[in-house]
Amino acid sequence: MRNIRSVIENRLCTGCGGCGEICPQKCIRTLFDKEKGFYVTQIDESKCVDCGLCQKICPVYTWCNNSGCLLVGEYRTIYSGYSNDKDLRYDCASGGFTTSFLIFLLDNKYVDAVIAATRDEKFPLRSKLRICFTKEEVLASKGSVYAPTSYGSIVSELLEVSCERVAVVGLPCHIQMLSNLEKVWKKLNGKFFLKISLVCGHTPSLKGYEYSLRHLGIRKEDVKLIRNRGEGWPGFLKIKVCDDCERKIVHGNKYSWGMVLSSSLFTPDGCSHCVDATGYEADISVCDAWLPKFGQDKIGRNLVLVRTERAEAIVGEMSAKEIVSLQKEELADFVQANHAVFKEKLIVNGYKNKIVLRKGVYANIHFLKSNSFVGLFFIYLFVYFERTYKLLLGTKGINNGVLFMCKVIKYLSIKWLRISC
Repeated sequence: MRNIRSVIENRLCTGCGGCGEICPQKCIRTLFDKEKGFYVTQIDESKCVDCGLCQKICPVYTWCNNSGCLLVGEYRTIYSGYSNDKDLRYDCASGGFTTSFLIFLLDNKYVDAVIAATRDEKFPLRSKLRICFTKEEVLASKGSVYAPTSYGSIVSELLEVSCERVAVVGLPCHIQMLSNLEKVWKKLNGKFFLKISLVCGHTPSLKGYEYSLRHLGIRKEDVKLIRNRGEGWPGFLKIKVCDDCERKIVHGNKYSWGMVLSSSLFTPDGCSHCVDATGYEADISVCDAWLPKFGQDKIGRNLVLVRTERAEAIVGEMSAKEIVSLQKEELADFVQANHAVFKEKLIVNGYKNKIVLRKGVYANIHFLKSNSFVGLFFIYLFVYFERTYKLLLGTKGINNGVLFMCKVIKYLSIKWLRISC
């Protein structure tokens, strides 16, 4: 049947939520699974009419790196830079460019609204989407949100409000799905004026946060607010448990991103097989400037990969008005800043996907091959360790020793790999 059954059965689903929105029979649902800590998709095949729309929307079936650079796709210009609002730059995850960009779009009437993720006040470990109409609402959504997010339901909500043009910020899977949806669903045609993708290695499941909280002596029921980054660069994981009590853990600490939240064992299944790090279908892709030449920058700086003429014109206008400070960079700098992510997405995940590959899945993705026999050995060791542990135990039995072993094997699987565009 022409549906996404193969994606679901082979644990490739990213949980983006688009299939449920487009399904005319409403036989597909994307739900948050509390046991797993991320979004899963269910399909009732007895109601399926084999229309194939869900496959046309699904990122797994439609990702393509056939044009431009295999690693980043088509692009026009690359910049490093930051917001000239010093307070905003300090308080954002890395440079404040994305927040400044969104505010500029609203202030100058380029868009009527902005879609962005923020933390859910009712369930602080989880995320939610917000349609922002004002600068204040954008500022309330600033910073990174490292939590599973499903974008499907926001589309219906968007159609209910008076918005001719919107800007949307999301991860590569979200941007791919929304781009597909816009092509298939005529009432969305032209609605997404600009799509901004955040470069993504993976999203941690909520089980990772629960593990960290447990080892920090914090009950998840007591958590009032979580912020992943901010207050300089690379920032802190901040956990607020009451009005005057906040725990700060530096970003690289093992109970922050260092070992727990970065672990493949706390990664949603779809993220473990994802192939798009930058958002091939975005107008702009933004990430941290993880480069040696910016190593002494303790406030934050972004790398901005501009893909479209429209985005380039607006970025140029912002620079001319001194809202942001920008300098041109080379593709090699962008690749260097994200080398570990590219190695994982297009080499390690390429071998990983051989185990579960089915017809039509990742059909338009060109994977890279390992150029090291030692690297290849550790790739297969990592792939089988991760997959076997998840299939047999899920997140049960995980301790610091298991997490450390997984981290070492993963590190060794990419250490000897070389990439170039």
